[in-house]
Amino acid sequence: MASFAVLVAVGCHHDEKRPEPAPNQPVTIIPPDEVGPTTHKSTGTVTVYRLARTAEERKAADENGLVPVTMRIPIDSKAPARDAIAHLIDADGSPIPDGTELTKIKIDDDTGLATLDFSSQFVSNFKGGDKVEAQIINSIRATLGQFSNVRDVRILVAGKKISQLGGTIDLSDPLPVIRTTGSAPAPEKGAGPV
Repeated sequence: MASFAVLVAVGCHHDEKRPEPAPNQPVTIIPPDEVGPTTHKSTGTVTVYRLARTAEERKAADENGLVPVTMRIPIDSKAPARDAIAHLIDADGSPIPDGTELTKIKIDDDTGLATLDFSSQFVSNFKGGDKVEAQIINSIRATLGQFSNVRDVRILVAGKKISQLGGTIDLSDPLPVIRTTGSAPAPEKGAGPV
């Protein structure tokens, strides 16, 4: 598996289109002659936290059954946090409820608060249970924990605060991100929202 790295230096924009997800496999290098008009020649990586699917992954999983998976993003991405959450939503083994879309993400440079606004399917397609809720919420917190400029996460659904997803985690206030092996460099101050 490729080592963890995020090679980005600028913030992201709210209105950026979601990228096509990379396969949930180890990072591969695309030969220059195979690069087409929609494929970027240079890629960086982000790490998403999805459900363990194999016996080997289950051995390496955290207490919620989550494992880190490295995914490719364009190196010139102006939205690495959005790219990471988009990949998390679309990853094989994603704990995020089916049909959920990330409609908006905003990161406050001064407070480090990442506000994520998900579509209504985030709640309506939640299958229930404390363990499933912990997997969903902690996958988001750990995925955003790789960005040094993100300290806390607030989750909105259809533009509104929610107090819980359906389990026992209190979502009425922001939750701290989960830091793992390190974090990506923050965009330069004043580079805009991430």
